[in-house]
Amino acid sequence: MGVGTALTYDLVQGVMLDIEDMIHLLSPTDTPLTGGVGADGRTVLPMGSCFEVKTEWQHESLLLPKSTLAAQITNAGTTLTVAAGDGLKFSSGDIVIVDSEYLRVTAGGVDALTVTHAYGGSTAATHNTGASVLNLGQTLTEGANPENARWQDRTGDYNLTQIFGPTAIQVSGTENVVRKYGLGGESEFQHQVANRTKEHWVQLEQALLYGIRANDTTGKWRSMGGLAFYITAANGSVIDSSTTTFAESALLAMLQALYDNGGSPDRAVMGSKNKRLGSGFTSTGQIQIMRPDNTRGTVVDYFDSDFGRISLILDRWVRTQDIFVFEREQAQIATLRPLVFEMLAKTGDSLRGQIVAEKALKFRRYPHAGRFSALT
Repeated sequence: MGVGTALTYDLVQGVMLDIEDMIHLLSPTDTPLTGGVGADGRTVLPMGSCFEVKTEWQHESLLLPKSTLAAQITNAGTTLTVAAGDGLKFSSGDIVIVDSEYLRVTAGGVDALTVTHAYGGSTAATHNTGASVLNLGQTLTEGANPENARWQDRTGDYNLTQIFGPTAIQVSGTENVVRKYGLGGESEFQHQVANRTKEHWVQLEQALLYGIRANDTTGKWRSMGGLAFYITAANGSVIDSSTTTFAESALLAMLQALYDNGGSPDRAVMGSKNKRLGSGFTSTGQIQIMRPDNTRGTVVDYFDSDFGRISLILDRWVRTQDIFVFEREQAQIATLRPLVFEMLAKTGDSLRGQIVAEKALKFRRYPHAGRFSALT
């Protein structure tokens, strides 16, 4: 019992705690690849399904009538060597143009073509390695039979589904009914299920970016390949490993290279630093802002160039050194088992459950995709 004025810190029994009835989540949960939308109003990646652990796809290339010189040919040389594997694009009777000279192929079907110089009155010249070789069509004798049929086989690739989980959730019966601040009417068990589900989506996002395809047949575990696994120089993708600061000129060079490879990229997925740099591009034009308020600053959702419109997509899970550039239709998230929560058998005075999913990434047409890999 006290004497005199009672102060707040003198009375401790029965004083209600002033705790906000809300739990503030400190960790981010956004996952743009699985739930984001690009500037074109479509999801960043399309969704699909698969029905087997190993999901496969095929690539096929046309015998496009163009190549480059793999070796120099002099003005008197009769052997014109094109890039490895491109001999099938040329046959006897074809007319090709190299630099400003026209040549006629007299024996084709192999990388070392036999040619005659100065076709059509052009001037014989020496042509260096790397020069473009364009096939202008045939000059066969009228009424001639066609040359031998030409074809090349398709190539195949695959990915493996990865099991995300099973992740256990277990809460004692008492803990589940004790009243707590911030749960908004849900139980502790429900709250933990929601938290583990958010974590799973972030795991999937990072696997879609950086997963490596591997299959341990002894241990019986496997993982899927992500964008970084498929967008590689070995697969023919355009890899910029020299640019250290993301700039408009570097992006344009990348888009040009992908266009020259036959691609039309419409996605550039990047982290926070590079997205900020992208929003600051100003070197080749003005940003037109049509709004009545007096707000300063700009946010660039897409970038227009001669090679089309590309969405600049902010993804906090992309590392600073990387930007992935590709076309939406090249990729697909394939689901074997959707992310689900399942209650487990009750074995004691607790609630038990698990979260599990099984998914893979399909990624096609590798030469149409690119990656910045050395940004700082």
